[in-house]
Amino acid sequence: MAADQTEAAPGRRHRRHSACFKLTVVQAYLRGEGGLSELAQAHDISHALLRIWIVKYQAGDLAEDADLMRRSEEARRQIESLRRTVKGLRRQLAELEHRSTGQSQAPSV
Repeated sequence: MAADQTEAAPGRRHRRHSACFKLTVVQAYLRGEGGLSELAQAHDISHALLRIWIVKYQAGDLAEDADLMRRSEEARRQIESLRRTVKGLRRQLAELEHRSTGQSQAPSV
C-alpha cells in the first residue's frame, strides 16, 4: 500500500488526493510559495504527507500520475463526444427509416 494511502489514525479522516492536487501543492512548495507546514496546513494535509509527495515528485512518480490522469480525462471527453455522435447518427437513421417506410406505404395514383 502506498504511503499516502495508509489507514488514518483514530480521529483522523482518510482521504485520497488526485495526482493533480498533489502536483499543485508540491509545485507551490518548490516555487517557494510557502513552507512545508504552512502549505500542508493551508491544504488540510499533514506536513509528513507533503514530504512524501515531494520525494515522489523528485523521483518522477507524481508527474507520471498527473500525465495518466490527463490522458484518462482526455479519453473520457473523447468517449463522451463519440456517444453524442452515435446518438445523433441514430436519430438521423430513425428519421431516414421513417421517411422510407412512409414513402413505400404511400398510395399509388
